Amino acid sequence: MECYNSYNKGTITASRKSSTGAADIGGITGRLRLEAKVGYSYNLGDINNTADGQNTGGIVGYNIIAGTEEKYKIQYSYNSGNVTSKGYSVGGICGRQDRDRGTKDSYTSNTSTVKYNTSVATSNYGSASAFYGKIIGQQLGLLSNVGILEEMPSVYYVVNSLNEGKSEYWSKENVNEPKLLWEK
Repeated sequence: MECYNSYNKGTITASRKSSTGAADIGGITGRLRLEAKVGYSYNLGDINNTADGQNTGGIVGYNIIAGTEEKYKIQYSYNSGNVTSKGYSVGGICGRQDRDRGTKDSYTSNTSTVKYNTSVATSNYGSASAFYGKIIGQQLGLLSNVGILEEMPSVYYVVNSLNEGKSEYWSKENVNEPKLLWEK
């Protein structure tokens, strides 16, 4: 499964566990496995997991280890919605990211709030005792050019590792929140 050029603008709520017991949810997809990838996508809606599910993210709930294919499964994506969960792996981009899985060239907005129950995330990544972070809740995987927009005002350049004013993926129409080229 490849979710490219995708977006969500609505509120997503999981209110009960699935038949497998978990309620992994995200603005684009709940779980990435095997060959699945998300790219050139964004979420503007609020994500609410009230089902005690484990993994909740603005883009992906769970970037799970499986197989030996490409490592960076989340690419060129951003979140500006709020993410709230009763489960313990909660993040602005991804709730849980396993070893050998990665996120690159993506960001979450500084206006987004990430909450575990009533606790608001103040660090970028969750700790060993509290898996909720502004960027990724439980971070075991790979990261390349990810961050919070507030921390990188020139996100257009940082995300693309460029020094000039052009990009293959991002448009610089609004310097505070660049848009993906396909969004025009």
